[in-house]
Amino acid sequence: MHTRIHNKKYEIPVINEIGYYHLLSQEEWFLKILEKIIPCVHGAFVDAGMNIGQTMLKLNAVNSSVQYIGFEPNPACNYYCKKLIEKNNFVNYTIYPVGLFDKNEILTLSLDMDIASGASVLPDFRKLKSRYKYHQQVPVFSGDDILFNKEIRIGIIKADVEGVELEVMKGMKKIIERDKPVIILEILPYYDSVSENGRYRKGRMDALLAFLKTMSYAFFRINEKTAEMEAFEELETHSDMAQTNFLFLPKKDAAVILRKINDV
Repeated sequence: MHTRIHNKKYEIPVINEIGYYHLLSQEEWFLKILEKIIPCVHGAFVDAGMNIGQTMLKLNAVNSSVQYIGFEPNPACNYYCKKLIEKNNFVNYTIYPVGLFDKNEILTLSLDMDIASGASVLPDFRKLKSRYKYHQQVPVFSGDDILFNKEIRIGIIKADVEGVELEVMKGMKKIIERDKPVIILEILPYYDSVSENGRYRKGRMDALLAFLKTMSYAFFRINEKTAEMEAFEELETHSDMAQTNFLFLPKKDAAVILRKINDV
């Protein structure tokens, strides 16, 4: 099967029904963000939480010359992405069959289906734990341990990791300090600040923002309808899944990058 993204044609393998998503979803807002951001930065694109290659395809559609480094602990997803790369002859694309974390160990990944994009290694992240009844043991590593000494400059870090954003960032602290990459994160909301789960999520979210603040980053919420940026300092209680994607820019470069983005 085939699909077109940004007027480029891609072969989409369908393996045990995995792959149909690529024929249905384009996420135009993310394509627009990549179009605006990529010309502003230099270096490789790190994709933490690769799933079945949604971001990989969009990056290639926007700029196929950017080096891509993907991380995915789910074996089914990793195998699918390997086939996606092979079918489309992607060059300079490297994928690792591990998750990113702040230490190297084996964790339990909880899923509700084989390729669940909502799978998480945090046992308390989901309020409805009974839905995520499938479990598998997966390896996780610090991004610094894998990439820091490879003489690769990192230009963009994108993470869609179902609650583990804090650990991913801490595990790449040396890279963030050295390269000051643009960071794109999906941060799922806390729906209240009263329940145990709400307090847990809010605490993790506050710790993540505090960490990025110590790294001298400016915070922006991405408007998925317009692909525009809105500055913020703290995240409030909400349940709007269209307000879960965020851009973090190094403060020293934020004004210049934003000006370039707005000129596109």
